Amino acid sequence: GVAARVLQEQPIFGVGLGAYGPAHYETSPNAEFSWLVRGPKDTHSTPLNVAAETGLPGLALFAAMIVATLV
Repeated sequence: GVAARVLQEQPIFGVGLGAYGPAHYETSPNAEFSWLVRGPKDTHSTPLNVAAETGLPGLALFAAMIVATLV
């Protein structure tokens, strides 16, 4: 949920490479999230992490890389 909110707030450029931890720390204290997710945590999903850090264009490039490797 927090990664989706970070992506929703920065859909084009993301928060920057390696900057998801601080972005999670700033976003997680919202009332909609449980106290268990507070702090500088990491995602449990690589595509969500890539999307939150690099935005939707970065996610598209990541998906293209996976598809090209499989093909």
